[in-house]
Amino acid sequence: MRGHFLVMRAVKNDTRKKDLNIFAVKSPK
Repeated sequence: MRGHFLVMRAVKNDTRKKDLNIFAVKSPK
């Protein structure tokens, strides 16, 4: 169960990074 939780947390962090990357690409900086 704990391993599953760690995997889910890793996936959540990965999706968050992707969202941040998409946001960075959309916003001109």
